[in-house]
Amino acid sequence: MTEWLLLLAAVLLTALTGFFVAAEFSFTSVDRGQAERAAAAGEKGADGVLKALRGLSTELSAAQLGITLTTLLVGFLAEPALGGLLEPVLTGLGLPEGAVAPIAVALGIALATFLQMILGELGPKNLAIARPLGTAVLVAPGMRLFTTITGPLVRLLQRLANAIVRRLGFEPKEELDDTRGAEELAAVARRSAEEGDLSPVAARLLGRSLGLRDKFATDVMTPRTRLWTLSSSATAADVIDAAIRSGNSRFPVYGADLDEVTGVVHVKNAVAVPEEDRLQRTARELAAPVLAVPSSLRLDPLLDLLREQGLQLALVVDEWGATHGIVTLEDIVEELVGEITDETDRPLRQLRRDGEDWVLSGLLRPDEVRERTDIPVPEGRYETIAGFVVERLRRLPEVGEQVAIEGWMLTVAEVDGRRLSRLRATPVPVEDDPDLTDESRHSGATASREREVAQA
Repeated sequence: MTEWLLLLAAVLLTALTGFFVAAEFSFTSVDRGQAERAAAAGEKGADGVLKALRGLSTELSAAQLGITLTTLLVGFLAEPALGGLLEPVLTGLGLPEGAVAPIAVALGIALATFLQMILGELGPKNLAIARPLGTAVLVAPGMRLFTTITGPLVRLLQRLANAIVRRLGFEPKEELDDTRGAEELAAVARRSAEEGDLSPVAARLLGRSLGLRDKFATDVMTPRTRLWTLSSSATAADVIDAAIRSGNSRFPVYGADLDEVTGVVHVKNAVAVPEEDRLQRTARELAAPVLAVPSSLRLDPLLDLLREQGLQLALVVDEWGATHGIVTLEDIVEELVGEITDETDRPLRQLRRDGEDWVLSGLLRPDEVRERTDIPVPEGRYETIAGFVVERLRRLPEVGEQVAIEGWMLTVAEVDGRRLSRLRATPVPVEDDPDLTDESRHSGATASREREVAQA
């Protein structure tokens, strides 16, 4: 009779283990948003689930305590009970008397473990994962009672565990992070804008903010070929003259060549020099140290660097330490809010509408063109739309040359030396013939232009 009572107690304790396991997995699997919506709709028990989620760390600690205690008690009660019930059976099978007790204990352990795993662990876990909110609603009241009873012990154990976690360099949290990835958040913002829950401007700003982590310093920098620079021997008067001619206020200062940038000089420092001394004071004396960053640096940590050090620009260098370009705080901000134009900005980097055509700066990046127009410029081993045209032509372009892209014809409108500075994009109907590729349309357009030149 005693063995049967012990076995009954073990079964009840196994059920308690399953209760705590279900609580642990349902609380960690339930969608907080779903629970909040259920509570707002007045569904019974949803408020209790939200309370449990707000103190999730404590609830999980209590569940772990319950699992540990019940598991130990099941082992303490079930194994001897099963062993005692099995001994007469094994004796009746004719086993040697000395082997009956060890075999009974071993079988008791195996049976107790099997039942504990199925009924106390795997079954409740799978139920909680399959129906997290429903399971959480069922177990929340019981867990609240157990947490209240064992509160002092749970808090003591939690403090000890948190102290260990802090020693490892991490800060414990009471609630589980219910976070989403950047792409998922951007998709949520777009859907919210489409449904009218978020303004298009706010959705676009959020999308650009999330996309900042995927862009590098080279994506927004001014390349070295377009920099206004001053040699270290330039005078304060030269700095003022460069500011008047360029409209810039800051200039990289270099030594032997542009790969040896020693600092950045601000025009206000040159203006502060007495007029009679402006031909004697050099840019090297007036320059401040420059922050050099690798071209592989992403924009979000770069923005943090500039803000932390109170700087307006950084020098971008390649893997060999050569000057690649300059990136400014304004360049990064423009990635968030769009192009910022003031009275000193040149229109070269802009794009404008001309009837159905687009007039584009060759310096625009493919992603900028795609975002601000419907021209599907692909990504590739180039950084600008001018680079895309050069790659298609496989040589430096001349004015009038054309490159076809799906639905558009890109015409070289202006060349500055060896640099393609301006393009005109004209919409064209996509031909029905699937064998006529972009490359063949480009070749035909170029051949047509060459025939016109020959006839002229």
